[in-house]
Amino acid sequence: MFKSISKPIIPCLRIFLTLVSLKEVLVVGHKMRGYFSSEYLFYHEGLVTDFVYDFLYTYHEVLIWGAVLFGVLASVGLLARYSLAVYVLLYSVLFYFDNSLGIYNHEAGLTIQILFVLIFAPGVQNWSLDRWIKYGYRATKSIVSYSDWGLKLVLLLVMVGYFTAGVSKIRYGGVEWLDGKTLQYYLSGRASFVNSPAQKFIPVSEDLDWKGSDGIVAYTYGNFQTRPQFIEFGKWVASNDVMMIFLSIATLIFELGSIFMLFWLPYRTLYLLSAVLFHFSIRVFMGLGFLDYQVICLALVDWKYVSTKLSLFFIWMKSKTT
Repeated sequence: MFKSISKPIIPCLRIFLTLVSLKEVLVVGHKMRGYFSSEYLFYHEGLVTDFVYDFLYTYHEVLIWGAVLFGVLASVGLLARYSLAVYVLLYSVLFYFDNSLGIYNHEAGLTIQILFVLIFAPGVQNWSLDRWIKYGYRATKSIVSYSDWGLKLVLLLVMVGYFTAGVSKIRYGGVEWLDGKTLQYYLSGRASFVNSPAQKFIPVSEDLDWKGSDGIVAYTYGNFQTRPQFIEFGKWVASNDVMMIFLSIATLIFELGSIFMLFWLPYRTLYLLSAVLFHFSIRVFMGLGFLDYQVICLALVDWKYVSTKLSLFFIWMKSKTT
């Protein structure tokens, strides 16, 4: 079921995902400072939340800079597992604060889950200062083989993230989601944050059972793209109804098709590279970078396999031209 591998996937996730997630730590930290200097919104749910509120109010600077410190230590691999464990804890507290403001950060959600797995995953101490200090510089250049159960668990988490996104579209939007109207709304300019009002609120009845009893009273839409040329490009694409239907169907097939990447390396490679382009297109059209997701997908690619296949392809091309 599990096998020993010597690929740099797990250490790459530790190094690069931790560094990229620090950007979100600083963004949430900025929000936290703004909130506690001028309180504007907080969801109280009882005594536990009140306790957490007081704790965050008193120690938010310690949490922010502690997360930065341990994030850097985890990335360079100094006391790698311990630093990563403390970083995940502090990042989770900051993530909780962000959620308390009514915002769910999809990037941070998957990132925290993967970083939590890395705390225990074999191979995480490859390419680390820990190994450099213990064995010398030359030892850090090679990868010590490790069991791939951590890698498979990370792949499972990624698959679940994409697959449930597709299921959610069908569950809450039905077959009508495929008519292209949802994507058209986002790209047509009607949901743009450049327009006034800045954010769209669509009230629904408090009695409506939408996404269970915890459903929100108002659902918000928004396109965060601010560059005029990309906004106009989105409007041009949105003007084509056939293109919108095609992109809607392609998106659903892409998300539901994530399940197959668990079983076949060629498909997984193609899927992960396609996911990078998928998120890049979202950045172009909507200003939502999903940089964490792109780093995760790039780190999970088996680049030795890609290199081998490209070499064989170029050899084949050369044989055809000679």
